[in-house]
Amino acid sequence: MRKKDSLYIGLAVAITFLVTACGDNNYDTAPGLTITKTRADYFENVCVGMYPDSEIWHSPSYGTFETKENWFDLTDTTYLRRLRLIDGYVLAGEINNYGKAAFLSLTIKQWLEMEYELNSLAIPRDTVYKYLLDTDPFTEYYYDSNRPRKYEMSDTAEINDIIRNGELDKYFTALHK
Repeated sequence: MRKKDSLYIGLAVAITFLVTACGDNNYDTAPGLTITKTRADYFENVCVGMYPDSEIWHSPSYGTFETKENWFDLTDTTYLRRLRLIDGYVLAGEINNYGKAAFLSLTIKQWLEMEYELNSLAIPRDTVYKYLLDTDPFTEYYYDSNRPRKYEMSDTAEINDIIRNGELDKYFTALHK
């Protein structure tokens, strides 16, 4: 192979990499935006994803883990992917759209403290199981099945109007009600 051909191939590979790596990482197409109502107020509690057989398949990571010197102030913890709506509904960005999830007895702040104490973002599954509080928490569960998503966390006023008008089924896919 000639040097010129190698140069063109290398350039093509580099351009392909740049185009795919720097593509639109728009969060709007990500799954997981849900509207839920639960049997109790779990707004501050950790939510884990579960398979129908009650095996935990997903544990959250609510932030990035850093060294002790860079750790943020745990007395002022605000999680922005869960917002209160009217009539006891919660808009969440992290609950899976399979409708099977559980809440732990740990708050998000306690979870972050545990990550910090363990010096890890991966809390062992056997530890997570010890904190299971409610494995069937939802009385209502809806998700935005549009791709790209039609609604975002910032659309609370519009979503509250949808709830007020009794039209959740019209704009969202119901998995449990």
